[in-house]
Amino acid sequence: MMSCIHWFFIKSVNLYWDLLNLSMIKTPVKFFIIFCCIVTFYFKGYTRYQIKHFTTENGLPSNGIKGLQWDDSTGFLWIATEAGLVRYNGMHFKTFDATSNPDLGTGRLIFVLKNTEGKIFAGGETGNLLKVVENKIVTYHTGENTAQYNYNYYNALTASDTLFKQCLKTPWPENKFSIHITFVVPITDTACVALSLGQLYYYSVTTTQPVPVTNMPANIKNVFKIGNQLYCVNTKGALFLINVYQGKYEEVNITDDDGKLFKVKENSTFFWQVGMEGPLLLQDEKAWVMEQTNSRLIKMKLVASGIPANTFFNYGLYNKQNDCIFLGSASKGFYFIRKNPLQSKQPALFDINEKNSF
Repeated sequence: MMSCIHWFFIKSVNLYWDLLNLSMIKTPVKFFIIFCCIVTFYFKGYTRYQIKHFTTENGLPSNGIKGLQWDDSTGFLWIATEAGLVRYNGMHFKTFDATSNPDLGTGRLIFVLKNTEGKIFAGGETGNLLKVVENKIVTYHTGENTAQYNYNYYNALTASDTLFKQCLKTPWPENKFSIHITFVVPITDTACVALSLGQLYYYSVTTTQPVPVTNMPANIKNVFKIGNQLYCVNTKGALFLINVYQGKYEEVNITDDDGKLFKVKENSTFFWQVGMEGPLLLQDEKAWVMEQTNSRLIKMKLVASGIPANTFFNYGLYNKQNDCIFLGSASKGFYFIRKNPLQSKQPALFDINEKNSF
């Protein structure tokens, strides 16, 4: 398929050719003018990032995305959809649906999660739990009699096997910890925090149920890890370093690549999951990752621009090793974003009188 840049490229050539008076301009001058116009138009259309959009028209079984997980051991991206679990290898899609895997039930997935050991699990609408094993999936737990439409049995799944088994025996109250509104961040293999409706909770092998953490910032919007430390962001965009054991917190400054203070806007979106060193932030059609300079100073690193506007992204994943982003939407499939391999080699600063090959 012809790209937009190439389409405009051809149209610009035709346009400028029509504008030239062939009877008045000599051929060498004419071609020089066309060449200058083409070069100008091409570099104006050049972007630093490649954005690929995948829907049911080019490989997905459904445009409704329910989760994204990167498998470090195989290099596959696993995509939960409303019509099955999809494995993506960078070129092709392989769909595991109710036909090939009856334990998926209707095939409509609710989540795909990864725990601290790197194990990836997918939960179906019927309550069954499946596990990714290399390039396929196998049934891990049959839950029709317990977890069907009651997925709070699986709330601690992303923490560790130990906490998952404990939660399975004594599930969290569904009215407070619906899996659709509860976000869990592991602290260790035996402890985690959970954010639900703005309240932060602590859960461990010594607690049978999540316990509210006192003396925390009000109106918490997101909680995540940067490095090995816990942070949260409130609805005003303020960032806090938090200590749930001592019930303490302090506000932390955020800077950009130039060392200037960075303001997180109230309508910005954060994504974090196990395996990411810091959260991904979408703001003003750009994507940033948070990096820890020290515990009390966080730096924002720009990793993409040109993020599609007017799209509700409900899942996001930044893969540092490959320097790429995966974004899942509720109804528009998913996006794969990475740096354009065609990068200009011209130095940022140079002497205009200095001879160079650019």
